Amino acid sequence: VASLGIRSSPCYPQNNSPTSLLGRRQHPLVVPSSLSPFSMTPLAAFMSSAIADGASKPMIHSTIDSIRTFRKTIDNSTSVGFVPTMGALHEGHLSLVREARANNDVVIASIFVNPAQFGKGEDMDRYPRQLEKDSELLKEVGVDHIFAPSSDLMYGKNHVTYVEPMGFGETNEGKSRPGFFRGVATVVTKLFNIVQPTNAYFGQKDAVQCVLIRRIVEDLDMDVNVKIMDTVRESDGLAMSSRNAYLT
Repeated sequence: VASLGIRSSPCYPQNNSPTSLLGRRQHPLVVPSSLSPFSMTPLAAFMSSAIADGASKPMIHSTIDSIRTFRKTIDNSTSVGFVPTMGALHEGHLSLVREARANNDVVIASIFVNPAQFGKGEDMDRYPRQLEKDSELLKEVGVDHIFAPSSDLMYGKNHVTYVEPMGFGETNEGKSRPGFFRGVATVVTKLFNIVQPTNAYFGQKDAVQCVLIRRIVEDLDMDVNVKIMDTVRESDGLAMSSRNAYLT
């Protein structure tokens, strides 16, 4: 960590601040058993008692204009929780959404397989894509809106600007995956600019990415609270990952 030129701070969850009761449509909530009603906002505690079967389907935004138009309807007193993903969702992703649902008025998830973080010979083409299934899973845990753009939209033919984090390429992962952290830094910056979340949720499994994202937010003066949640594991102790499907 010291070699990356950042303060040494563990990638642990932080306490969430109270959120407003205004500005979101009533939406059923699935709450993790570890969350007591006393630790949740009044709105989240109320929604936890709603019947999941009554959940309405999240609105899917396939363009930047669409998600931005929606975002402009939200006033500053309304908290927005954001969970960025590449899809192929598993319980690790869903636990992040539950945390966001319990502590925010509006919850947005993104599904985008980011080409900028895949190197030559990696699994970009065969990375699992299942938007319909993922949308259903996100509905069940109370997501309000899904941002699912195309690669062409996020990286147009004249796209030349990338975020280059210094030092991360010298980590073990950076050496084995050249350009990976540049791709992560770039897409997270773009997503934060588009969605403008109050709180953004990530899993501790990707520890170096956690450090990177906090570094980006601090260095680029972004008004986003980065929340790092515990790793969710399989019954045999393996950290859950979309790529675990390759093991079967």
